[in-house]
Amino acid sequence: MITIPDCQITKKIYENDNTLVYRALRNQDNLPFILKILKEDYPTPEEIVRYKQEYEATCSLNLKGVVKAHGLERYENTFFIIFEDIGAESLDILMDDKKFTLNEFLAIAIKTVESLGEIHAQNIFTKT
Repeated sequence: MITIPDCQITKKIYENDNTLVYRALRNQDNLPFILKILKEDYPTPEEIVRYKQEYEATCSLNLKGVVKAHGLERYENTFFIIFEDIGAESLDILMDDKKFTLNEFLAIAIKTVESLGEIHAQNIFTKT
């Protein structure tokens, strides 16, 4: 696990090929936040540009259902983004813990599609 000055990493909540996502607390006031860090110790210039664009795009959104980005910081030879922690849980984790009813599944699906529609309306596109 990584060590970031002035914060305590409490839990890894997601990992993919490019990034690690942690739940953390700021030491001075125990304020919770989410930390998303590029996984590579030495990311390529293209990866850094994409990451900075992700941060800027997230900052430009003021939409219900989209977490706020509060900072982009350098960490050793890579970067991390600080997001607000709204107490949400990963859908992967939720699905491991319980079987959703059809109504619960549809409620989540509808909220997800509405949020994605609002993001798309802001001309934010993701590369798949």
